[in-house]
Amino acid sequence: MKYVSLTVHHLSDPRHKLTYWRDGTMRLDVNSGEGMGAWHLAAEPMGTSLIGALDGLTAAQADGEVPTTSLMLTVETSTGLVHLDARYGAARQIALVLEGLVSVNERSPLDITGEMDWTKWSRASLLVLTKTNLLARARARPQGLVVLAGSVASPTTNKSLEDTYQSIRSALIEDGALQLENDGFRLTRHLFFQSPSAAASVITGTNTNGRLQWRDEFGRKWADLDLE
Repeated sequence: MKYVSLTVHHLSDPRHKLTYWRDGTMRLDVNSGEGMGAWHLAAEPMGTSLIGALDGLTAAQADGEVPTTSLMLTVETSTGLVHLDARYGAARQIALVLEGLVSVNERSPLDITGEMDWTKWSRASLLVLTKTNLLARARARPQGLVVLAGSVASPTTNKSLEDTYQSIRSALIEDGALQLENDGFRLTRHLFFQSPSAAASVITGTNTNGRLQWRDEFGRKWADLDLE
């Protein structure tokens, strides 16, 4: 049997889902709270010891049967899905090992549209943009910046905002990337912008010089930083 991926589900806390593919690629999905968004992590490919353990587990579990449990390990194989109760035994050990990799492996923002590779943004400078009713965080490089999911954008759009930025805001609201929550629009996924001003203007809803408004943890402006 060929194993495609493993997914760890916390049914009691559905905000988090971790998927590990055979080649060592890992994806962490957090749909609320700190660290919100989709993240890419690199790990080692599935080894013989893991595959051997999976052979024993999947052989004893009927395909398609979903256990009622707070912690589940879903195994995707070449023939279908196998759902394992991960509260005990080998399945629990596998789930714990996979979750342990999240805390030690470097993570980078993941473009869920598949259009861009943001792995080089994993160590990019972390910048913030703050104003009344908004707080945005972004990873910045000379090539552009990735505004992180969980950031809060202005709930209003100024009539003087450039047409291009107005169109971007409208499109993001329409496709759910910006969702109204309390007093602002929360980003539900990471967003890429080629310029700091484009990002700042879309986030604030008004024409904004991002080179002056995006700042690092020491208060230094984008314009004063030597980004790598």
